[in-house]
Amino acid sequence: MSELFSAGFIQEKEAKELLKMIDYRNMTVNTYNEQTAEEIFGKLPLYVDLFKNTFVKLKN
Repeated sequence: MSELFSAGFIQEKEAKELLKMIDYRNMTVNTYNEQTAEEIFGKLPLYVDLFKNTFVKLKN
């Protein structure tokens, strides 16, 4: 993420959200808590949009 941010492909806010996404991903590996799973599931649309926007920026 730091390389994408340093190169100007993503803004600071996007970098922070992507880092949160990585933290959530790491939580899901060993978490068997339904509430946590639902919270993470609710964030998926945000992360899909972030990935799409980042991909478009990298592609151009």
